[in-house]
Amino acid sequence: MKLNEIRKEIVAIRGAIQIGDDSADEIREGTLKLIKKIFVDNLIGANDVISCFFTMSSDLTADLPPLILLEAGIHIPSLCTSEHQTKYFIPKVIRILLLVHWKKINKEPQHVYFTGISPNRPSFI
Repeated sequence: MKLNEIRKEIVAIRGAIQIGDDSADEIREGTLKLIKKIFVDNLIGANDVISCFFTMSSDLTADLPPLILLEAGIHIPSLCTSEHQTKYFIPKVIRILLLVHWKKINKEPQHVYFTGISPNRPSFI
């Protein structure tokens, strides 16, 4: 690599947050808290993000994270789907997968999991 070249690769950054209630306010607050923490912890911004994929537990129906981002002025191509209820179902959870242009040398992306949520599903704990 030449001195003036920036190392750039694509990485995935994951995260999740559990909220208290199925309300538009709670979903909005949780979504913005999650994305902002990922941005701060990884020293990135919306311009670094290629795309964003959300899932929400099926008990959350009051709002949609992609619309929340747009309303907050965060313009990222994004999509949301509902998680199926299985024996591993965790209620009131918003999950995120960001694909990011990563320019950091010798630094791994920091995944963000708020209290009560693990990067592993219950069967793997």
